[in-house]
Amino acid sequence: MMRYPGITTAHLYRAIVDKEYASPGANALRQLFEQTYHRLHRDLPEQDGERLRTLLAQLFGALMFSGLAPKFFQTRGQYERLDAEGCQRLANLYTDLLFKML
Repeated sequence: MMRYPGITTAHLYRAIVDKEYASPGANALRQLFEQTYHRLHRDLPEQDGERLRTLLAQLFGALMFSGLAPKFFQTRGQYERLDAEGCQRLANLYTDLLFKML
């Protein structure tokens, strides 16, 4: 996302601004969400599916808002940088948070 500023906004513009949830960008994001959910649910069968889906939806929402408005909530320190290394640290943090919430 950060390598190409504005790409998230461009791909989700119709879904966010025009409320066209069947747009190509929205469809691709929902497909990624469903694939991620099914993989997690398969790999973590002991987890409640509804709770897992809700936690994943919250994680996706946080990630998408970060992509749409990366400086809206200013982070500091090691999570402030939005280069590839900083994005990897954020991805690891979000993954850790997801598993801690389970």
